[in-house]
Amino acid sequence: MPLPKQSLADALRHTSALSKDGQFAAAAAEYAALAAEAEKVRNRRRAANTHALAALDFATAREPNAAMQHARAAFKEFFDLRLYQRAPTFYLSLLRIADERKLIRLVDALRTEFSAQIVIYTAEARKESFPETKLPATCPGCGLAMRPELVDWISDARAECDFCGTVMDAQ
Repeated sequence: MPLPKQSLADALRHTSALSKDGQFAAAAAEYAALAAEAEKVRNRRRAANTHALAALDFATAREPNAAMQHARAAFKEFFDLRLYQRAPTFYLSLLRIADERKLIRLVDALRTEFSAQIVIYTAEARKESFPETKLPATCPGCGLAMRPELVDWISDARAECDFCGTVMDAQ
């Protein structure tokens, strides 16, 4: 049974707080559960983003196998949904974390599996640059930090949160 919107927002806030508090393994496990829930209700964008967050936190927690598992799930959706901005941003973030944590096998696996597609997506992302507007610091619906690559731009002045679906006005 899908989570009610408020429960989802609470779960995302709680999980984000775990990550901010340095409890990366716990946050990663919760993001993985949220990704599974999003898959059940066929919310592919939320599933992709929560898999990505799980991968980032698993890498930070030095769990490269789990990080790669969730990276693959995130990339599959990013590529299928043609999220040209999101895929390269996630790729570079995960590579940076893996490199900082000295997870050499994860770095090699990411480069081997995804670098060619990321080159294509980086070129496409340049064609679809983000509007020159500023988002609120956090989503008014779920409380997650907002970045241009984590929203679906409805217009140059309005965006929808990929996690909870809240529509917000850019500033």
